[in-house]
Amino acid sequence: MPKGVKIGFPFRPDIEEDMKLFYNSLNEKDQRHYAALEAKKLCHGGITYIAELFNCARPTIYEGLDDIKKKTC
Repeated sequence: MPKGVKIGFPFRPDIEEDMKLFYNSLNEKDQRHYAALEAKKLCHGGITYIAELFNCARPTIYEGLDDIKKKTC
């Protein structure tokens, strides 16, 4: 692995920009689900990181996680 390359998060700035562009193109329900899935991938600290990245509330991400768990997408 090249020196200075991090595994995990935060994502590289160019990836973050692509994620934000995609997130902003979605409707509210899909934003909630996308944010939840991204946070779930990151484990500890993921909800806070994604909430800050997408400028959304943490409860929104929790709601998305609940939707996914209940399969009410």
